[in-house]
Amino acid sequence: MYQSHQTAMQLKGYFFLGLWKDIVGEKGKQDFTSWLVSLFTENSLEKRRFWRHGGQLYLHIDCIEAIYRLLDIDDTVELNLQDFVDLLQRAGEESGDVMNIHDVELDDWVPVSTLYDFAVGIYQGACSILTDVCPLEHGSTNDVLSQSNI
Repeated sequence: MYQSHQTAMQLKGYFFLGLWKDIVGEKGKQDFTSWLVSLFTENSLEKRRFWRHGGQLYLHIDCIEAIYRLLDIDDTVELNLQDFVDLLQRAGEESGDVMNIHDVELDDWVPVSTLYDFAVGIYQGACSILTDVCPLEHGSTNDVLSQSNI
């Protein structure tokens, strides 16, 4: 029914609608953000705690690079990797005492709490866009998914 060059886009759309269906539920925000932060944390080969900053977990920038590539930040918001890391570190500094951008020892680390805030932002942005594209009052996402021809 579809041209072969449309298959990847059709599958991407189908799975994105499935994700939308899952995140609009009662625990959608918590489930999505926990899943995304777990994905970040599990991907990180290097984790560290800085006790002077409350002992919370920090992830190495190698993990941040994987997130950057996975979420296609370069094309999506036109930030290079270093600017993305700097943005996350500044957000960590502004959120409290979890980050000090003048501390050289923290140059290659990002607090997990900042990544959680980032995941919440992704969730809120996705909900804002998807509510316009697939409004819930005009039929559920189950209807959209069941009508799909994939």
